[in-house]
Amino acid sequence: MKRGYLWLLLACGLLGVAAWLMPSNDPAGKQGKESAAAVSFPDHPAAADQAKMQQRRTLPPQAGQSAPTAPGAVAALPAKRDPLLVALPPDRELMVFELSSFFKQPLGQMFSACMRSDAFWHGFESKGLDLGEVDRVAVGNLWSSERLVVVSGNALHADPTQMYRLKEPTAYGVGGQVFAPVEPLPSDAWTPPYVALWNKTTVLFSTSLRAVHEALDRLDGRTPAEPAFPQDEAYSQAYGVVTARSLAEAVSSLGLSEQLRRADLTAHFHIAVSDDAAIVLDAQGSSADAREVAKALAAMLAAKRVQAASAHDKRASKLLDLYSVMPQPHGFQLKVAVPLSFLQDVLAGCAHSDKGAAGATRP
Repeated sequence: MKRGYLWLLLACGLLGVAAWLMPSNDPAGKQGKESAAAVSFPDHPAAADQAKMQQRRTLPPQAGQSAPTAPGAVAALPAKRDPLLVALPPDRELMVFELSSFFKQPLGQMFSACMRSDAFWHGFESKGLDLGEVDRVAVGNLWSSERLVVVSGNALHADPTQMYRLKEPTAYGVGGQVFAPVEPLPSDAWTPPYVALWNKTTVLFSTSLRAVHEALDRLDGRTPAEPAFPQDEAYSQAYGVVTARSLAEAVSSLGLSEQLRRADLTAHFHIAVSDDAAIVLDAQGSSADAREVAKALAAMLAAKRVQAASAHDKRASKLLDLYSVMPQPHGFQLKVAVPLSFLQDVLAGCAHSDKGAAGATRP
């Protein structure tokens, strides 16, 4: 699978901020609408999000787990777990896309076109795993060649042997089936990967058989596992965990690379996309590193706002009025909005190429 498309939303959103913050080649800027729509930042789950998070918790509590209670309070039942979050490797960078929600947005429809044009999704619709039936796609070990991709939704009719050149499945654990490639994987390729089906609701992909087995062990309860991401933070169109070091190269042109490489920071992020992309990033780690990075971010955003005002770009100015870099204990919170038009421009190329190939017959 190409590295870019599956987590392209992160590049367009969280990392795409970097490109938007760069000085414009067009001094006049794109004026767009004169007034910016109100931006709702995903800093807390709405009631609908909370209900969805509860519905997804179908796995039994971790063995031996007990819910914390205050002295004298009635003991609470241990929390059930979200299978997708349990399948992901713990203590790693990860990203989750809420495809069923995201595809309803204009940007999501363009992103869908990009995913359909990617080799990873090639032929899925005609061979058992329709993108329209996918609920979420998650990626664990984001930057590793042994990354794990977890797809949740209706996998009842999925037949991995029709998607890739795979051997017949072997049973693994209680509800798992594992499909191995017919031929060994080239060292520089991602497809065909090892594929596993679990409980007709989850599909796993990885170049590492060990990573697939470990995920199935967590899902079946053979390996005690807490969700890899806090269950009460599983909301918005995209969310996950990144480290400052992994972002250093992406923002190298902004002069922050050295600060980020030195920073001992881990950030949970949420991205909501409607009229514009609203991003909330909560960084935690070394207090000194957090102060240094937060100060640099605030200065950069302030400079960008001055640039937008001098170019009479009213829409960008209004969006940049909404940014904030707020100190937190051992960290900071960043809020910033990115114009939808900028993200659409980034996705336009692959969306158009998919339309051009729409009439082609896929093998």
